[in-house]
Amino acid sequence: MRCKSVLSSVILTSAILLLCSMQLAEAQNYVTIPGVTGGQQRTNYFYEYNYPNLTQYIFGNYSYYDYYNRGYDEFIVTAADMKKAGLCAGPLAGLGMQFVHVPQEYQGSMRIFVKSIGSTYLGQFNGSAQGGYPYYYTHCIQKIGGVIQPQTNVVEVMNTSSWSLPVVGEGDTTWVDYEFNGNQFVWDGKSNIAIGLLNCRPTNITQNGQYATFMITEVNPPAPGQSYYAYPPWFQAFTYYYYNQTDCNYLEYSYTWPYLYYYQYNPNYEYGYRWFRPLVRLAIKSGVTQSYPDDIDPRRILRAGDVYKGQDRNHPKPSLTFYEQPSQLFTITYKIVGPLPSTNTVYTATWGGNSSYTFTGTSSGEKQITMTGATGLYANSDGSLNLTNATGGSYRVEATVNSGACGLQSWYKSFIVAFQNDVAMSQIRSPQPVPKKNPLNVTTPLSCQIQNVGLDDVTEVDLTVVIRTYPGGQKVYEGSTTWEGVLETGARASVDFTGAPFVPTAVGRYSAEYCATLKNAYDLQTGNDCLPLAGQTHIFEVNYNQEGAADAI
Repeated sequence: MRCKSVLSSVILTSAILLLCSMQLAEAQNYVTIPGVTGGQQRTNYFYEYNYPNLTQYIFGNYSYYDYYNRGYDEFIVTAADMKKAGLCAGPLAGLGMQFVHVPQEYQGSMRIFVKSIGSTYLGQFNGSAQGGYPYYYTHCIQKIGGVIQPQTNVVEVMNTSSWSLPVVGEGDTTWVDYEFNGNQFVWDGKSNIAIGLLNCRPTNITQNGQYATFMITEVNPPAPGQSYYAYPPWFQAFTYYYYNQTDCNYLEYSYTWPYLYYYQYNPNYEYGYRWFRPLVRLAIKSGVTQSYPDDIDPRRILRAGDVYKGQDRNHPKPSLTFYEQPSQLFTITYKIVGPLPSTNTVYTATWGGNSSYTFTGTSSGEKQITMTGATGLYANSDGSLNLTNATGGSYRVEATVNSGACGLQSWYKSFIVAFQNDVAMSQIRSPQPVPKKNPLNVTTPLSCQIQNVGLDDVTEVDLTVVIRTYPGGQKVYEGSTTWEGVLETGARASVDFTGAPFVPTAVGRYSAEYCATLKNAYDLQTGNDCLPLAGQTHIFEVNYNQEGAADAI
């Protein structure tokens, strides 16, 4: 019996898998940064009139109001809030805001600025900032020669002329994320930061009195006092559309500090202020960023028979790269297991005979640790990865970085040790092993997965499956099929056996064995052609469809 896969289906499946892989690889890990524990979260425009009982309001909708086609939000995110949310020091990679209503699509440009500010407050007069009002009150921007520019020590992390804000239905909760494309800002893990977002919509003008609504979060004022200027953590500037409407550097005169004001006369007279900033989520590049080997080309495929000792650019030694922070204590481990699905350790990095390495960080930024010692079947004592007698197939780097305050990060990346031509049986998909139960007198699906772990394409593979009683080993079923298509290095294909069905007629346990035989070339390694591996078993169970049970005594 032959089962031919359709080539277009294979290409489509590969494209989908590649797209998913790219999305997963590129997506940033965003962490929401709320303000004070137990504090309020509201929208940027809020008005509640309950005279003589509690009345409260906040007006923070100017930066995305359609009469103001240039808007600027600048706000403080404290180190305490970031640490509480679990962020570690490292380069800032992106920012998101949670919009709950955007009545129409906004289009234009967006610039984002970030600065470490220590304990400085936003409302403090800044005589060194150029440009007059409103720049006296900002940390991030100033105007020089008619152009809005970053202030000293400010990093412009994003500058795009193709910014858009999508329509968001009222009451929705949509995160709009900005992945930074500008200069790199590295958070030191201890400083408060000021973030400025400057949007310009020169041709996106409607004058319908509409505005975008986003979530804000209450924050604690580090300065004492009830006045609204004691700690203004959020500042807005904006410009009417009829003032130089196409000039994105025109941001003059109109500004405010959004805060929530409340008062009541019943049962007692009371008034006060609450401080807010936009609710944001941040992405920081922290922890491990890459290893060798890795699951990304050109670190994904290693050649069987070679030794990787750093002798040239194609043979680097095993390594681990991660973000380091000064004065922070780090402990790392590194090992390689395989060939998968086996988890036998074939390489363990060592430092002075120890399987872990502890040190204190000395700088901010990426640090690469290259292995200088190792033990294991594929290891040389100098840390080299020796694949002279390696079995081809998929392997996995398993590493950890424990940075104390930032916790333990585990790093798992699969790679391939490849011969020129080699196909491997990579997974038994069905029947699933115990404790999964399969019904008696019902067709049990038979399915497996193969992988090209060679350097050349695989285009044709014969496959067999044998079912035996367990224990006993009596053969009760044997099936075969042929897979045809194109598998590039590392690609996988799932294969279903659709010929004569396997219908178990006796309850009990059975064993399954699947094997693959490469047909389009000579397989240079046959030790990975079958699953389970030598000395292992794949046991599944067959039981009655219904079992009687007492429901009362």
